[in-house]
Amino acid sequence: MNIVLDVSATIPALLNEKEGQETMEMISSADSVIAPELFIAELGNVLWKYVNFAGLDKEKAQELLFLGMNSIDHFFEQSGFIAEALKLAFDNNISVYDSMYLTLCQLHDHKLLSKDAKLNQVARKLNLVY
Repeated sequence: MNIVLDVSATIPALLNEKEGQETMEMISSADSVIAPELFIAELGNVLWKYVNFAGLDKEKAQELLFLGMNSIDHFFEQSGFIAEALKLAFDNNISVYDSMYLTLCQLHDHKLLSKDAKLNQVARKLNLVY
């Protein structure tokens, strides 16, 4: 199994939430887990929100950031596929941020693992989800 991992699926797993158990199992059994470098900033931003609005300890947020980053086997620099991502965004009326995950799926024959309903809807249309 080859996965492009989205932050929306990563957060529940990192926080040991019930819905994150399946994500952890899929990551553990995957042959390959990849993401755009954007994943790092998105993960950091979500953890920043948890610290500022949900009371997550700052040191715990740092730990979770690196744990989340370590769940990825390979990060891809956006400049290498931004043209394809922009076209996919235009064609499917989604953000370029979201299209980067789907573009990686297409370019590397991976499937998307996400909890984002709109992103999953487009991924299903493109046959890019499990």
